[in-house]
Amino acid sequence: MERLPGESTQAYEAFRTYAGLGPGRSTREVCKRLNKSIALIGKWSAKHHWVERAAAFDDRLDRITQEAEEAKLIEKAGEWAERMQHTREEAYQMASRLVEKAEAMLKFPLAETISKDGKTIIKPGRWTFADAAKMLDVAHRLKQLVTGLPTDRHEHSGPEGQPLPVVNSQVLFYLPNNGRDN
Repeated sequence: MERLPGESTQAYEAFRTYAGLGPGRSTREVCKRLNKSIALIGKWSAKHHWVERAAAFDDRLDRITQEAEEAKLIEKAGEWAERMQHTREEAYQMASRLVEKAEAMLKFPLAETISKDGKTIIKPGRWTFADAAKMLDVAHRLKQLVTGLPTDRHEHSGPEGQPLPVVNSQVLFYLPNNGRDN
């Protein structure tokens, strides 16, 4: 809020009071706060275009507020983008370690054979092929998830298992009519 040429210090301070009242501002409130007559405040208001200047002041404050809010949103978005990237990288590394572990498991036999004093003892392993398969499945799904690839595939079929026709990339659904022709 700049002081206009020819605007006295008192008139300018009265305008600052008026503008500072916000959207519900009134010259009567300025009179009360500064203990000035309504005639004097009305004269200053008209002569120095208080209504227009206050509207411009409000617009400027709105722009500043909006820019500050946008800056905060951009900052937060950046923080969340970094968190997401870090989480994705951690998940991908974990999935890679799971694959390595499953591959190591598959290199070892399911049972350990020990020969002692002419006797053969077969000691079962502590894992199964199902364990390795589950680990690989989890690892691959995790990698698909963090790289944006689909993790599930769904196929739908129409009557009697026939494929659903595709028209304009939209699937037509067949609803049974329970033997009724409509």
